[in-house]
Amino acid sequence: MKIITIITGIGNISKAFNIFAGWVIVAAMALMIVNIIARIFGHPIEGVYEWVGFMIALASSFSLAYCGFQNGHVSIDLLENKFSRKTLAVIETISNLLVLLFLLLILYQFLPYAYSYWESGQVSPTTLTPIYPIISGVALGILVFTLVIIVKLLQPSRKEAGK
Repeated sequence: MKIITIITGIGNISKAFNIFAGWVIVAAMALMIVNIIARIFGHPIEGVYEWVGFMIALASSFSLAYCGFQNGHVSIDLLENKFSRKTLAVIETISNLLVLLFLLLILYQFLPYAYSYWESGQVSPTTLTPIYPIISGVALGILVFTLVIIVKLLQPSRKEAGK
């Protein structure tokens, strides 16, 4: 029963992150529209390019987990008819293990990277925005995606169950 609670919790977290990502995209679009209108009147907003880049980076990383939780990532269905369900379950497990390894390597690099930006006080060139919160936010999105992959590895394979 605990695994179902964990799966539900990770699913809820990933859904909340996805909703946040959607609002960040809306905010980025609104910022671009306001900037276009402001440009017409000769008063463009400084740093829009930086802010939109930051926002898209956050939205991208925050939406990964929900997509993974919903099995929305690209998969090759052409092979499903050629292998047994058991073989497909093994392939899915190996694939998830490789993704998990890759995500752990990303986190291993991102966290010291964010810390180095925090320690040095480095900021973006135009708006002088501290960069470490953005890097940390992207790492947080990747961490939740990592948890989704771990949950997928712990629950029985859909291929083996015939779903």
